[in-house]
Amino acid sequence: FAIGSKVQADPSTVRRLSSAGHQIACHTQNHPYLTDLDAAGIKAELEQANQSIASATGYTPTFLRSPFLAQNEVVAGVVAELGMVNVHTDLDTKDWDGTPDGVLSTINYALGNSDPKTQSFLVLQHDTSGASAEVIDDII
Repeated sequence: FAIGSKVQADPSTVRRLSSAGHQIACHTQNHPYLTDLDAAGIKAELEQANQSIASATGYTPTFLRSPFLAQNEVVAGVVAELGMVNVHTDLDTKDWDGTPDGVLSTINYALGNSDPKTQSFLVLQHDTSGASAEVIDDII
């Protein structure tokens, strides 16, 4: 999930990831709380981010993850109007405010208390978090 302003600053990274087969999705243009914006502001954030990503990759994203997982009826309406899907997570590692050991213990706790045959998790991690970067090999 890419922030449009970051894509504009370094389109080659997103282009390389896309060329390698990774899906690039929208995380807004400037990372605001979408629930603090009116419909026009939300639409502008998503359209600008999608244009930034499309300029770098050649395709327009259809998936969004709202910053801070912020969602309300106005956000949902704009997302639907744009033909997008807002992806939610069900396991937040809080890597933005934690330690590598904390990230790993959160994931291990969830895995240890679930049945992999019947449960899976969409894990929230950030590429800007040193905590996640340090333990990514252990997680994989």
